[in-house]
Amino acid sequence: MKKTETRRNPIDEVDKAFADIQTIFTKALSEPNAVGWLRLIELLKEAAKDKKIIASPEASAFVELSLNLIRESSLGSSADDVIQPLAAEFISKNSSEMSNKRFEKHREIETWVISEWIKHKAEYSNNKSAFARDYAKRILHEHDLRVQERTIRERWLKGL
Repeated sequence: MKKTETRRNPIDEVDKAFADIQTIFTKALSEPNAVGWLRLIELLKEAAKDKKIIASPEASAFVELSLNLIRESSLGSSADDVIQPLAAEFISKNSSEMSNKRFEKHREIETWVISEWIKHKAEYSNNKSAFARDYAKRILHEHDLRVQERTIRERWLKGL
């Protein structure tokens, strides 16, 4: 006999999440902000079931993030209290992405230099200083990027 699998219904999970959130807010109805928060929950609940939002991974993720943020905030005294964790996460992620973009060219050139070292180290008699001197100039002329010989020699070629 074939065993039937029970699949979790995502709508039921959303309903449970909203029920949990509504319980938190119902307990805090004495707070002046509670009515606004309850309305926001209702709107997010509607958004989570909207077909166009479900079809967009980014929009769905935003709704889920918003719900988690509200759930974890436990009715902060102000919007700043609720948004603070999200702002910290955004700043951290944004800084990381900007750093990755900024140094992407460096990493590509570093990979290229390492492959060049592996191919040509015999021609340089394993002399990293001579190789670094030549390639620092080559990188500047071919890629318009200034890299110190020391960076090539002591960081990029370290252990090779």
